[in-house]
Amino acid sequence: MSLEENIFLAKRNIIDNIYKGARLEGISVTFPQIYAIFNEASVSNLKVDDIVTINNLKHA
Repeated sequence: MSLEENIFLAKRNIIDNIYKGARLEGISVTFPQIYAIFNEASVSNLKVDDIVTINNLKHA
């Protein structure tokens, strides 16, 4: 695999792991919302506590 493909795969796996962790925590969130939070974009229809939890999963 090329360097670009490896970087894409690594980013995809990180976001997938955050998504699965958020679902384990009981947060009702979609994959695109996780992607937006990961890239520091604003997301509506989520509580601040849920966004903080997702950011903590990101930094863990």
